Amino acid sequence: MKKLITNANVFNGTDDKLIENVSVLIKDNLITQIGDVDPSIADEIIDAKGGTVMPGLIDAHVHITLSAGFTTLDAMTREEIAIRSAKISQEMLMRGFTTCRDVGGNTLGLKNAIDSGYATGPRILPSQAAISQTCGHSDYRQNQAQERLANGHEDSPLMKTGTFKVADGRAEVMKAVREQLFLGASQIKIMAGGGASSTFDPLDTLQFTLDEMKAAVEAASDYGTYVAAHIHTIPAMKRAAEAGVKCFEHATIMDDEVARSSKRKEFGLYRLTSLLL
Repeated sequence: MKKLITNANVFNGTDDKLIENVSVLIKDNLITQIGDVDPSIADEIIDAKGGTVMPGLIDAHVHITLSAGFTTLDAMTREEIAIRSAKISQEMLMRGFTTCRDVGGNTLGLKNAIDSGYATGPRILPSQAAISQTCGHSDYRQNQAQERLANGHEDSPLMKTGTFKVADGRAEVMKAVREQLFLGASQIKIMAGGGASSTFDPLDTLQFTLDEMKAAVEAASDYGTYVAAHIHTIPAMKRAAEAGVKCFEHATIMDDEVARSSKRKEFGLYRLTSLLL
């Protein structure tokens, strides 16, 4: 199947130049030629009418399954969340995002459905459940009447969806990491400090001991991947860097000292956003 986009301007993503008034030939979903193309070879022709064609965008920090406020999500069934997530993923693709890194959310089923052609959306690089300590940023119990149950699960509908995971101590952390890897996680997400959207962990709290963070890093690196940390404060960043965490999500209060220290470690994956989740 050959598709031809005509009358297009092309931004290639590698420089600031715009290639004007050219055609783009796509064969079996791969771009094979940009320039003057004989339209007779195409099975389908799309007139861009002077619009710009560009590479697909990558969103490096999303939570596809967290599509509403947490009180609302806590009242939804898993089926409702799945249907909303499928719609959100389709909308992301239509906005030009062809790849996303989902750093917290049970997107295994959605990813499999997209990859097999049963749903529409971007490529998903999942973290599966975001992991934190009890009373940490993954402990999304909405009130103190929601208890930890004897089987280790939380009396919280949202947490039962697999979006969040609570683990305490080296052994539990390593097991939680390995569970997410089993479920297809591309990278591991931990919560290294407090957040703005959870009830019982103030933003300035330190979460996970150094040994617990190291356990997560060891389990992930043994599997050939890395740990990303939800993180805002300088003490949390220092601890995470010492543990070997390779990506800082948010890093909103980073100072020059932490930045220089991180650079010396040559991890090369630190990322800063203004999101507060």
